Amino acid sequence: GYFSTCQASGANGGIVVGIDKFFVTHGGGSSQIGFSGGAIGSNSVWYHVCLQRISNVFYLYKDGVQQGSASATVSLTGSTIRLGSRYMDNTTHLLTGYISNFRIVTGSAVYAASGFTPPTSPLTAISGTQLLTCQNSTGSITDASSNGYTITANGNAAADAQTPFSSSYDNCTGSLSNF
Repeated sequence: GYFSTCQASGANGGIVVGIDKFFVTHGGGSSQIGFSGGAIGSNSVWYHVCLQRISNVFYLYKDGVQQGSASATVSLTGSTIRLGSRYMDNTTHLLTGYISNFRIVTGSAVYAASGFTPPTSPLTAISGTQLLTCQNSTGSITDASSNGYTITANGNAAADAQTPFSSSYDNCTGSLSNF
């Protein structure tokens, strides 16, 4: 998985963005949105993936093109966020690859529901930014939002020089949690 708030396999009340789909778990069931053509894409290619919630509708985008939407009522307050793994055990459904410029914004939609042009430069902390990470090329993986959350790297997660942009902003690899 790429991003998750689920506590464990089959847990109620969370969201997961994986290599082939997005799903919201709620009340013992789930709502899913798949990426067009199955998996998100090819190895060695950067993709801009966006999950946006407007009211109780989740929209999934790949490179600015809406892949679908799903209606679900789920509270994410107090959730532990994981990047690079699907569940809290951090041993199943792990991401093999890179994440760059991961941002969570609350309070307003960042993009038009119909679609958008993906960013061509590093993301910034806009109004409502709760977390902004995977932007540094060396050292500890940090939160560049005003919250300054401490991020715990699990396994071999590390800042890395791979980047989708032609600047010094970079990303992280592996599995992160507890921020």
